[in-house]
Amino acid sequence: MRSMAASLTDQDILNIAAYFSLAIRDEKNRRVADALALAQRLQTVGTVRVKPTPSSSTTQAQSSVSTNPRQLYQTHCAACHSTGAAGAPKVGESSQWASRIAQGRESLLKHATEGLGAMPAKGLCQSCSAEDLTAIIDYMLEESR
Repeated sequence: MRSMAASLTDQDILNIAAYFSLAIRDEKNRRVADALALAQRLQTVGTVRVKPTPSSSTTQAQSSVSTNPRQLYQTHCAACHSTGAAGAPKVGESSQWASRIAQGRESLLKHATEGLGAMPAKGLCQSCSAEDLTAIIDYMLEESR
């Protein structure tokens, strides 16, 4: 291999890498490069911390309790969990959730809170409380049974 690669220019190597990144497909014949590009676009690039005032923290707690888990899922989770991007288990595919369910809800909540693999902490829903994440998990599991 080394003798074949010795004559390649840097541009040749980049061209070969680009070709293979576009040609590789997953088990459902989807381009892996598309899933990787989506995962890179969804990566956290920073965090914003807002110091709540006493009145705003009460409002935030009240609004998160009344937020619809389906709406939170659609807003923060569906981009990956409806497509399977970057290896995310797809909602509705019970076989992809079986091993995760076996680990227990606490494990699912821990992974959702801290992030796991390509999934960022809280799935990019930094305003989601533990109760919100639990409700989202319950919604996703119910849809995947």
